[in-house]
Amino acid sequence: MPGQQNAATRLNAKRFKQVLMSAPRYARELANVRDPRGLYNWFYYKLSYSFPLMDFPTRVNLEPTNDCNLGCRHCPRTLSVKQRGLGYLDPSLFAKITGEIAQHPGFIVKVVGLGEPALHPELGLLMTQLASHRIATGLYTNGELFKRFSPEEIITWNLQTIVISIEGLDAKLLAFVVFAALPCFGQKSGYSSSSRQVVMAASFGWTVPQSLSIPRS
Repeated sequence: MPGQQNAATRLNAKRFKQVLMSAPRYARELANVRDPRGLYNWFYYKLSYSFPLMDFPTRVNLEPTNDCNLGCRHCPRTLSVKQRGLGYLDPSLFAKITGEIAQHPGFIVKVVGLGEPALHPELGLLMTQLASHRIATGLYTNGELFKRFSPEEIITWNLQTIVISIEGLDAKLLAFVVFAALPCFGQKSGYSSSSRQVVMAASFGWTVPQSLSIPRS
């Protein structure tokens, strides 16, 4: 039907534009490929329907925790926390998973999910386990809590990629995006509060729950 054909044409054009805009990132990723297996895995991941199904996935996402120190309005974790509750990946289970992944050289782990990895109390241990197996790893974070770790320690994690989420280019946009769920603070919503968040939210005219208090210096 003409309507379906037009929709398919628009979708293909949109996909082509996305691929075109992603070309610089693809070039950076390919620059990190070191062997034919890695090259095959890269194309398999990008064009998976064009290849026979592999026995083991080329990418594995590991979620250390679904807890987060922010409350971004575009993030779906609000709904998932209500259903799943908060959790932290057991280091022994993490070790078992990484040991299995290590048996498949050239595969990649993404430390990511619907939470901030740095909120896991033993993130350093988890990252050391990955590094000990020499597994190519990407870490996704909002960067707010990485002062817990020294630059020297982070370097030992042998990360291939660090992706830092930037939620706003100025204070007003940051408050609009990050603190959308502020009225939920102080309830069993999974969000944690800080004096910095309270001060910023109040500065933009948001109602701050009385259950939250700002520590006095």
